[in-house]
Amino acid sequence: CLLHAPEGCLRYPGRMVEFLDSPGAAHLLRYLEWLETAVQEVTPSFGATSFRTILVPQRVRSALSSWPAECALLQHSATVLVEALLLRGPEHQRQYAELRKASHARQQIEDEQVSEYNGISMDLESAAADFADQIKQVLSMGIEWPQVARISELAVSNIQQLAVDFLQN
Repeated sequence: CLLHAPEGCLRYPGRMVEFLDSPGAAHLLRYLEWLETAVQEVTPSFGATSFRTILVPQRVRSALSSWPAECALLQHSATVLVEALLLRGPEHQRQYAELRKASHARQQIEDEQVSEYNGISMDLESAAADFADQIKQVLSMGIEWPQVARISELAVSNIQQLAVDFLQN
């Protein structure tokens, strides 16, 4: 719980609580205090050079002493989170449902427009192809240019009217 945890953190707090409630906790704490004393006796002093060493018993005591405050802070944070979810959650869900509904409606409109525009495009292409066929027939018949121009003008006028009708609808 403590040895491999980042500084200031407590891993597996549930295990630590279970351990503290167990009969073996007092024995381990006495052992750690003894170990601290023994390590200090065998460690040579380095004179002016000092190393900041936090021994296991100190870390255990520190973690145990801060546990009630950490637990209270965690409980408070959980309470605030639940209150925020209860307060904001339903409104968020309602807004999300509206957004999803609007997006679905927009997609349907876009699909209908694409279908309609494809139909208009095909109608205009067909009218233009009919015009080209008419001109080919007229030219192959040897009709004079002024009459070809009138037929062309009439066909272009029909195509223009078709486009205007599409735009107005």
